[in-house]
Amino acid sequence: MLAQGAAEERDSPAAPGRPVRIDVVDRLAGRVEVVTDLDRFDSIVRLLERAAALDGATIDAWLPPLIDDGAAWSAAVGPVYTTDTLRHWLGVTRQAVAARAERGTILRLTTDEGDMVYPAFQFDPAKRPLPGLSQVLKVLGGGVADPWTWAAWLNTPDETGTTNAQRLRAGDLATVLAAAARDARAWRGED
Repeated sequence: MLAQGAAEERDSPAAPGRPVRIDVVDRLAGRVEVVTDLDRFDSIVRLLERAAALDGATIDAWLPPLIDDGAAWSAAVGPVYTTDTLRHWLGVTRQAVAARAERGTILRLTTDEGDMVYPAFQFDPAKRPLPGLSQVLKVLGGGVADPWTWAAWLNTPDETGTTNAQRLRAGDLATVLAAAARDARAWRGED
C-alpha cells in the first residue's frame, strides 16, 4: 500500500527496468487520442518519459492532447517559418536556407504534406541560430534520426520549467550537450 501522496511506479514500456510513475502515465494516457505512426509514437513515449519527473498540474499546463494531425508536435515545437518566410526574414535565397539546413546549422522539419518548416525558437531577434545548435543537433542525431523529436527536445520544459533552447540562448552549451548525449544514448537503448 502506498503512503498518501506517494506514486506507484512501473517499468517504462520504452525502457524496461526504468520506472515511470503510474499517476503520470495515466494522466498522459488520458491525453492521447490517436497516434498511428509508430516511429512518431516511440518518440512521443520518450518525450513523455522525460515528463514523468513533472507533477500532474505542470503536465496539464504544457502538454496538449496528442493527436495524429500533428497538433501535439506543433504545440511542442511552437511557431515555425516556411522556407519563403524564413528566406525573406533572413534576407537570403531559398538555396541559402536549404544549405544551412543541410549543414545542420539550422533545424528544418518536414510536415506530413512535405512542406519544409523551421522552428522559430531556434533564432534570436538578430536572426542568428541558437549558440551551439549545430553541435547539439549532431549529438541528438546520433540517438534518433527524427528532427521533430530534436525540436520537441529542445523546446520542451524540464522539471524546472526551462527548455534546452533557453539554456543554449543563455550560453549553457555544456549542460545541453551533456543532456543531449545522455538522451541520445537512451534513445539508442544504451541506458
